[in-house]
Amino acid sequence: MTPVLLVAFAFGSYLHGGTLEAVVVELKEGAEEPRDGGVFGVGSGDPDYCLEVDLGRKVLRSATYKDTSVGDGLRFEVPGAPSVGAVLALRLIEDDAARDDVLEQVPVDGDVVEGVAFRFRLERGWSALAGIVWFLGTAVGVLVGALLGVGVAMWAGEWALPGGLDA
Repeated sequence: MTPVLLVAFAFGSYLHGGTLEAVVVELKEGAEEPRDGGVFGVGSGDPDYCLEVDLGRKVLRSATYKDTSVGDGLRFEVPGAPSVGAVLALRLIEDDAARDDVLEQVPVDGDVVEGVAFRFRLERGWSALAGIVWFLGTAVGVLVGALLGVGVAMWAGEWALPGGLDA
């Protein structure tokens, strides 16, 4: 049974080790890029873009491109490179000092996600750690992790009988 679990762990971890490294945002054909209204409409120009990655319990926020046009595409590095399977949605934000504006919010269901005005292309990576974290989040992973923990604790002598096991 143990070899089967090891193969399942290795295969599952490999398949679920995909990470989200970056997102390229492009303006769709025919769509108009929003303008930054500036302070009270004075000084309007190119917006300040940033990207939020919604993981459910946690939201990751990229660095901001100040006064930048999307042009042929903006590439947002995703901090922490989360597991792709954990990503629920992407939000393109116009980052203002007073109040941020959500320009587009899209659920993630593939490597290219189409919004109303923007297209989001996901750039993936791979990490063994992401696969292990995925595995430990499954029911079998919790059980295996608990059993390994008990085994390590016993091996370290935490639960050793007085006088050893021969007593």
